[in-house]
Amino acid sequence: MGTKLSIIILHYKNYEETIACVNSALRQQGEGYEIVVVDNGSNDGSFELLKRHFRKVPHVTLKKLKKNLGFARGNNAGIRYARKHLGAENCFVCNSDVVFGSTLFQELLAAAEKGVGVISPTVLDAEHNPQPLSVNTRNPYSTIALTWLYVLYKSLPDNLRKELLPFFQTNLFGPSWKLVKAVYELSVLILEKYGPAVKREGEKIIKSRRKSTGPKKPGVKSPDSKNLETKSPNIRNAGARSLGTISSARKGKDLYQIQGCAFLLTKEYFRFYTQLYPKTFLYGEELNLALYLKKAGLRAVVADTSPVIHKGKQSSKEFTQKEGEKKRLMFARHSLFQSLPLVFLGHTTIKKLF
Repeated sequence: MGTKLSIIILHYKNYEETIACVNSALRQQGEGYEIVVVDNGSNDGSFELLKRHFRKVPHVTLKKLKKNLGFARGNNAGIRYARKHLGAENCFVCNSDVVFGSTLFQELLAAAEKGVGVISPTVLDAEHNPQPLSVNTRNPYSTIALTWLYVLYKSLPDNLRKELLPFFQTNLFGPSWKLVKAVYELSVLILEKYGPAVKREGEKIIKSRRKSTGPKKPGVKSPDSKNLETKSPNIRNAGARSLGTISSARKGKDLYQIQGCAFLLTKEYFRFYTQLYPKTFLYGEELNLALYLKKAGLRAVVADTSPVIHKGKQSSKEFTQKEGEKKRLMFARHSLFQSLPLVFLGHTTIKKLF
């Protein structure tokens, strides 16, 4: 049986989160699933712990990167492997700090339809409240332009920013101010996870071939899928919806809605592209993905699914104190500059170049 879906999990140091995420994938109902864990240059021994933990577990591939390649290129290493060596038709890209119930993959595949390149699941935060979308726009070009303006504004001296704030809010951004600010602040979460940018180097592949399950590592708690699906009112109410369908409130010809922590790249997406845009390190990946879809005439939608629980917001405060505003702005400017070619290139040229 072919691989209908391969999940790509980007790991960086926190092996307990990664083990919990992999266990969610191993519990999926149905067949034709493969798991690819990409270690993004961890230097703390966590990759070796993952190797020992999953050494006897089937359908789990561990891929070691010598250096930290960032979010896009780290995931691309897993996507390329899944497509070339596992024959994956669809790739579910997710952070290592998410867990989900046993029917998620079936629901995502059921929601796939012609013209849809990216499907995001229903995502709740650590408190089981709905998590805002990373991108929610009908025009990626205007959102990118507004993001440029916001980054420019944040780069100004403090005294000048205070003087210009009313002008920016009233005359430039208006109701889009909160959206652009939210897109910018996503860099906090991603940078804390994946560290500074480096050049890409060699890769090493280790694949689990045995068919029996390995022992659980002491002290590592795996989430209970039954508890996950019934723990909060938000999760219980999900059962009243028609799971595995695109939300009727989110349908539209020109619609781009993406959850950066978890999204499915469909067969439709791979008709036009081979991977994510590889030139950014930590900022703007969702906007670039929306631009990819716009150029190919595809949509990005959110499906009504059993919930994905994302714990990522817990680390943002630590990053803000440690790295500060200047470093975030530096990465934001760099990524936006690296993304400029996408504005002018068509999808056929993008596929050839990237």
